[in-house]
Amino acid sequence: MCKNNFIKIYNLVAIRESIKCPLLEGMVNCKTDTQLHHEGDNLNEHYMYNELFSPACNTYIMDLFHNLIIKMKHVEFEKAQEAIEGLVFIQIIGATALWKYNCAIDPELENFVRDFDRLDVQEERRRLYLSEQA
Repeated sequence: MCKNNFIKIYNLVAIRESIKCPLLEGMVNCKTDTQLHHEGDNLNEHYMYNELFSPACNTYIMDLFHNLIIKMKHVEFEKAQEAIEGLVFIQIIGATALWKYNCAIDPELENFVRDFDRLDVQEERRRLYLSEQA
């Protein structure tokens, strides 16, 4: 349930926002695929977010989040870009869950979503990177 919802949300967001996160795709064993996109997914997006950010899937989403953080640590900024792109994606879906669908999300993830709401700006990406190097 958790992985399936994540992949569906990944495809919806990746297609809508024209983004790809190869590292994240590898972590969940999926590819951006318009063939996997169904019109029903758009209609059920609210339910998919509610399930993905439910207590039952908290470990799944938090494991992805923490693994991306780990992959960003102790490497040069330039080599951390794929992990940062994955964290940008987690921030996007976390913000959508929080503000669009009013989901209760893990407090650690909520802090991340709020603290790094401008990861479209290079300086914020560097701030994220530096915050995890300690």
